Amino acid sequence: MLNNKKGKGEKRIGRPAAPKAKNPPETEKPRKAAGKADGRGPEPADFSLNGERLTVEIEGVNQTRLINRLKDADIRLIDVKKPGGRLMRLTVRKKESQKTFAILEELCYTYKTVRKSGLFSFFWANRRRAGIAAGLAAALILFFTLTGSILRIEVNDLSEISRRDLIAALAAEGIAAGTRINGLDREDIRRVVNAYPGVAESSVEITGSTLRIHVIEKTAYLPPPPSGRSVIAAYDAEITGIVTASGTARVGPGRRVKAGDVLIEGAVYDTNGAFMREVPASGTVYGRIVKTVTETVPLDVYEIRRTGRTKRRTRLSLFGFSIGRPTAPYAAYESRTSSAAMNVFVPLTFTQTAYFETESVLVTRTPEEICETMRRERLAAFIDRDAKNLTAETRLEPLSDSLIRVHVHIQGELTIGQTIG
Repeated sequence: MLNNKKGKGEKRIGRPAAPKAKNPPETEKPRKAAGKADGRGPEPADFSLNGERLTVEIEGVNQTRLINRLKDADIRLIDVKKPGGRLMRLTVRKKESQKTFAILEELCYTYKTVRKSGLFSFFWANRRRAGIAAGLAAALILFFTLTGSILRIEVNDLSEISRRDLIAALAAEGIAAGTRINGLDREDIRRVVNAYPGVAESSVEITGSTLRIHVIEKTAYLPPPPSGRSVIAAYDAEITGIVTASGTARVGPGRRVKAGDVLIEGAVYDTNGAFMREVPASGTVYGRIVKTVTETVPLDVYEIRRTGRTKRRTRLSLFGFSIGRPTAPYAAYESRTSSAAMNVFVPLTFTQTAYFETESVLVTRTPEEICETMRRERLAAFIDRDAKNLTAETRLEPLSDSLIRVHVHIQGELTIGQTIG
């Protein structure tokens, strides 16, 4: 019996082993030549509603020449950053990327795309997640199509009337996307549209799952002007002038009035003083005011400031259904929301919310800073009242180490009339 186990210093007895294949000689991998894109792989993509953009990282010298060359080629540089050394990052529009790459290769720069941004780029980079949303959207479309519901509402031929307000008025009457077609009556819809202010006539048609409304507006439609029964004084003042457009003036120059006194009455009288009829009261009344405002203010206050940390959340809306509910990532924050609608086949709306983290910071102000801030704020309150020779002086009264009382003395001429219904 043969023992095939191979011991130290022994040869294995049996079938000879097949000769090993010789390894091919190793060849050195070719290096990337200068002027070629380096490391083009899947780049991260950001959600943006400002168009498709690319950020390219460039390595090389004489970067000023490159920037001038791109500008001469009418390539818009959205952002330029220098991380350090021979590196530079440029952000350009995607439609100008091929022209940019051609110039980079012509000038023998090494470059690579490090980031993309835009609606299409974001969903393409996250297409696995987007596939779930697209599948749900397709299921919703199929559901509404099979159940015979309205998918979209079109209102045409509007110039003076707000399309959004008219669609909101229809929704208040139960006419909106998602409404069953067999539950709608075109004549009832026409009556609702014709009752809307500014509409002279309309026609309604339902084609497939689309409700189309054609509107004929009334000529020279204007909303009714605001009117009131009286013009009253907004401040204690001495009357310096009055211009009555409608109604009867009850005061004249030199008359001192208190806040709430009637300046122009919404009525017309004959030469004997007998009442004739009511009219809307309107006009402009000027007066000289002298006013003192007193406020107790602490020196130490907490201010809300951003920390610099930001996160974004995106939500997809379709037929009133939302995919993804953005939750606030911070305990204290400020937010900014933007949205974009894509009504090619179905009414899709993409909404992005940016959350900016904030924190409370204790700030100690000087009494002089507080007085100046209060003086400017009090003057700004009269900026829309045609103020003339308006001045404000402050007087400081210390109460404790951390508390002061500020008196702001204001005087000047301005419009004091206020129309009430």
